Amino acid sequence: LNFKKKNYEFAEEIFNSNYDTPIPRSILEVCFNLILYDYYVNSCGYNITLREGLIILLNCEGSKLDDISEIQAFNKLVKLEHLQLQRNNIQIIRGLSHLTQLKTLNLSQNQIKKIENLEDLNNLQEISFSSNKIRKIENLDLRSLKK
Repeated sequence: LNFKKKNYEFAEEIFNSNYDTPIPRSILEVCFNLILYDYYVNSCGYNITLREGLIILLNCEGSKLDDISEIQAFNKLVKLEHLQLQRNNIQIIRGLSHLTQLKTLNLSQNQIKKIENLEDLNNLQEISFSSNKIRKIENLDLRSLKK
Protein backbone atom coordinates (compact mmCIF):
# COMPACT_ATOMS: atom_id res chain seq x y z
CA LEU A 1 0.00 0.00 0.00
CA ASN A 2 2.87 2.42 0.75
CA PHE A 3 4.31 1.86 -2.72
CA LYS A 4 0.99 2.73 -4.32
CA LYS A 5 0.58 5.79 -2.11
CA LYS A 6 4.08 6.96 -3.09
CA ASN A 7 3.16 6.56 -6.78
CA TYR A 8 0.09 8.71 -6.23
CA GLU A 9 2.10 11.38 -4.37
CA PHE A 10 4.72 11.30 -7.15
CA ALA A 11 1.98 11.80 -9.74
CA GLU A 12 0.63 14.80 -7.79
CA GLU A 13 4.13 16.29 -7.64
CA ILE A 14 4.67 15.86 -11.39
CA PHE A 15 1.27 17.33 -12.23
CA ASN A 16 1.77 20.41 -10.04
CA SER A 17 5.48 21.11 -10.78
CA ASN A 18 6.98 23.73 -13.05
CA TYR A 19 10.00 22.40 -14.95
CA ASP A 20 12.69 24.38 -16.78
CA THR A 21 11.99 22.41 -19.94
CA PRO A 22 8.28 22.68 -20.64
CA ILE A 23 6.45 19.38 -20.82
CA PRO A 24 3.18 19.58 -22.75
CA ARG A 25 0.25 19.48 -20.36
CA SER A 26 -1.41 16.74 -22.43
CA ILE A 27 1.58 14.44 -21.80
CA LEU A 28 1.49 15.22 -18.08
CA GLU A 29 -2.24 14.46 -17.99
CA VAL A 30 -1.73 11.07 -19.66
CA CYS A 31 1.14 10.19 -17.27
CA PHE A 32 -0.94 11.27 -14.29
CA ASN A 33 -3.96 9.28 -15.51
CA LEU A 34 -1.86 6.14 -16.01
CA ILE A 35 -0.46 6.39 -12.48
CA LEU A 36 -3.99 6.97 -11.16
CA TYR A 37 -5.21 4.00 -13.18
CA ASP A 38 -2.68 1.76 -11.43
CA TYR A 39 -3.58 3.21 -8.02
CA TYR A 40 -7.35 2.98 -8.54
CA VAL A 41 -7.28 -0.59 -9.88
CA ASN A 42 -4.64 -2.13 -7.62
CA SER A 43 -5.15 -0.23 -4.35
CA CYS A 44 -8.83 0.75 -4.45
CA GLY A 45 -10.36 -2.04 -6.52
CA TYR A 46 -12.13 0.38 -8.88
CA ASN A 47 -12.87 -0.54 -12.49
CA ILE A 48 -11.48 1.90 -15.03
CA THR A 49 -11.73 2.48 -18.77
CA LEU A 50 -9.06 4.49 -20.57
CA ARG A 51 -9.25 6.26 -23.93
CA GLU A 52 -6.03 7.67 -25.38
CA GLY A 53 -4.41 7.35 -21.95
CA LEU A 54 -7.12 9.29 -20.10
CA ILE A 55 -9.62 7.89 -17.61
CA ILE A 56 -13.10 8.19 -19.13
CA LEU A 57 -14.96 5.67 -16.95
CA LEU A 58 -14.61 5.29 -13.19
CA ASN A 59 -16.63 2.55 -11.52
CA CYS A 60 -16.58 2.71 -7.71
CA GLU A 61 -19.66 0.54 -7.24
CA GLY A 62 -19.90 -0.96 -3.76
CA SER A 63 -16.71 0.71 -2.52
CA LYS A 64 -18.20 1.81 0.83
CA LEU A 65 -17.68 5.50 0.02
CA ASP A 66 -19.32 7.97 2.39
CA ASP A 67 -18.34 10.98 0.30
CA ILE A 68 -17.22 11.50 -3.29
CA SER A 69 -14.18 13.40 -1.95
CA GLU A 70 -12.79 10.07 -0.67
CA ILE A 71 -11.76 9.27 -4.26
CA GLN A 72 -8.09 10.33 -4.45
CA ALA A 73 -7.32 13.00 -7.09
CA PHE A 74 -10.93 12.94 -8.27
CA ASN A 75 -10.73 16.64 -9.14
CA LYS A 76 -8.06 15.82 -11.77
CA LEU A 77 -10.37 13.57 -13.82
CA VAL A 78 -11.57 16.36 -16.10
CA LYS A 79 -12.12 14.04 -19.10
CA LEU A 80 -14.32 11.60 -17.18
CA GLU A 81 -17.45 10.66 -19.18
CA HIS A 82 -18.98 7.88 -17.06
CA LEU A 83 -19.14 7.72 -13.26
CA GLN A 84 -20.57 4.72 -11.40
CA LEU A 85 -21.10 5.36 -7.67
CA GLN A 86 -23.99 3.01 -6.94
CA ARG A 87 -24.19 0.88 -3.78
CA ASN A 88 -22.21 3.23 -1.54
CA ASN A 89 -23.13 5.36 1.49
CA ILE A 90 -23.06 8.77 -0.21
CA GLN A 91 -25.46 11.27 1.39
CA ILE A 92 -24.52 14.56 -0.30
CA ILE A 93 -23.79 15.19 -3.97
CA ARG A 94 -20.75 17.46 -4.20
CA GLY A 95 -17.44 17.79 -5.97
CA LEU A 96 -18.74 17.07 -9.48
CA SER A 97 -18.66 20.55 -11.03
CA HIS A 98 -15.32 19.91 -12.80
CA LEU A 99 -16.82 16.95 -14.71
CA THR A 100 -18.04 18.99 -17.66
CA GLN A 101 -17.58 16.00 -20.03
CA LEU A 102 -19.67 13.64 -17.87
CA LYS A 103 -22.35 11.80 -19.87
CA THR A 104 -23.58 9.15 -17.41
CA LEU A 105 -23.90 9.29 -13.64
CA ASN A 106 -25.16 6.44 -11.48
CA LEU A 107 -25.81 7.27 -7.82
CA SER A 108 -28.35 4.49 -7.21
CA GLN A 109 -28.57 2.74 -3.85
CA ASN A 110 -26.97 5.44 -1.71
CA GLN A 111 -28.36 7.60 1.10
CA ILE A 112 -29.04 10.75 -0.96
CA LYS A 113 -31.91 12.94 0.28
CA LYS A 114 -31.47 15.94 -2.01
CA ILE A 115 -30.48 16.14 -5.68
CA GLU A 116 -28.25 19.20 -5.94
CA ASN A 117 -24.96 20.56 -7.30
CA LEU A 118 -25.44 19.16 -10.81
CA GLU A 119 -26.00 22.45 -12.64
CA ASP A 120 -22.52 22.42 -14.29
CA LEU A 121 -22.99 18.98 -15.86
CA ASN A 122 -24.29 20.21 -19.21
CA ASN A 123 -23.31 17.06 -21.15
CA LEU A 124 -25.10 14.67 -18.81
CA GLN A 125 -27.28 12.29 -20.85
CA GLU A 126 -28.09 9.50 -18.39
CA ILE A 127 -28.61 9.72 -14.65
CA SER A 128 -29.81 7.22 -12.06
CA PHE A 129 -30.87 7.92 -8.48
CA SER A 130 -32.99 4.83 -7.82
CA SER A 131 -33.21 3.43 -4.28
CA ASN A 132 -32.25 6.63 -2.47
CA LYS A 133 -34.17 8.75 0.05
CA ILE A 134 -34.75 11.75 -2.22
CA ARG A 135 -37.02 14.46 -0.84
CA LYS A 136 -35.83 17.53 -2.71
CA ILE A 137 -34.49 18.43 -6.17
CA GLU A 138 -32.56 21.68 -6.75
CA ASN A 139 -31.15 23.27 -9.93
CA LEU A 140 -31.52 20.24 -12.16
CA ASP A 141 -31.79 20.97 -15.88
CA LEU A 142 -32.97 17.80 -17.63
CA ARG A 143 -32.90 19.05 -21.23
CA SER A 144 -29.82 17.06 -22.28
CA LEU A 145 -30.90 13.82 -20.57
CA LYS A 146 -31.80 10.87 -22.77
CA LYS A 147 -32.46 8.39 -19.93
